[in-house]
Order: sequence, then C-alpha cells, then structure tokens
Amino acid sequence: MRDWLIIRLALFSGLRASEICALQITDCHIGYAHSDLLVRRGKGNKMRVVKIGPDLKKDIRWYLRWKAQVGELHPDAYLLRTKRAERLNRSALWRRWNRYCPSHRLHDARHTAATLLYEASQDLRLVQKQLGHSRPSITAVYADVCDVKAREGVAAMEQLAKRTMRVGGSTPATEPMLSSAPAEVAAGI
Repeated sequence: MRDWLIIRLALFSGLRASEICALQITDCHIGYAHSDLLVRRGKGNKMRVVKIGPDLKKDIRWYLRWKAQVGELHPDAYLLRTKRAERLNRSALWRRWNRYCPSHRLHDARHTAATLLYEASQDLRLVQKQLGHSRPSITAVYADVCDVKAREGVAAMEQLAKRTMRVGGSTPATEPMLSSAPAEVAAGI
C-alpha cells in the first residue's frame, strides 16, 4: 500500500523526495473543502501549500483509512513509514521507487508532474508555486519542453496575423492581406 502511494504522490504532487518523506498526516488537508498538502520545510526551509487533484485526494483518503485499520494512525504520525521506523527516509524511498520504476529517477516524476501541469494550465506561475521554485527562470524550462504547444501557438499566431493584416482596409475580413505567396516562395527558392 505504501509503495503504491509513493508512486502516486511522486507523479501527481511534484514533491521532492525529502518533502514526501517529511509529510505528516496533519499536513494532508483533504477535507471536503480542502485538497492540498502542507510542505513544512521545502528547499531553503520554505513552507508552501501544494494543491492536489481529486484523484490523489481520494488515494490519500483511502490510504489513511488503511493506516487506521493497521493501527498506524495517530496525530503525530508521518504519512509514510517503514516496519522499523516511524518515518521513511530518503534512501528507503529511493529503494522503494527503484523496485517499481527502475529505469526512471524519482526526481523524473517531479519533472513529469511539472510538465503535465504546465501543458494543462499554460500557467508558469502556478507551476512555480506548486514546485516551490524561488525564481521563474527555473520554472521556465517546462515551457520549453512543450513542443506541441509551441507549434500550436505559432500556428494560432499565423492565423491571427492573417486575419488582422488587410490590404488598405478594403478587403473583407476573411481575406488575408497576403493572399498569394511572394514569387520567390512560389518558385521554391
């Protein structure tokens, strides 16, 4: 059960390995009006709130019910523990990850979450807040990853340019100013 949640948390929250290990039960705000995780000490000892989707929220709720059944649920408990320790450490987390995802680094899941969030939202500021990046320039790398979105954006820009460029303002709005290609382009030069 724990290993399943490790993979889900890594892929859908974008948390760092140390942040996953440090999550306590009280950091999981998954009531009816809440869907977020509190990161008490992120990189640089900064606190932040990470929003989660409805599926991950259901997963955490299910996992907490399971923890209650096996007697691991108490107010100061960590979300993830081992048989011998109250808290999962980073090396144990990496071993669990490598058992199921040997060809991918745990940190790759963070990059995957960030890329998917950017593709879905097109909002770098949101991605920056979710990941806890201190500077937008760090987060900007995820915008470069989305090649499909770049191609779609350039195509949309061309369509907009065609609609707005009109010959002397006398042609209909549906007819672009440059209705035919220059001679060099038509000749294949």
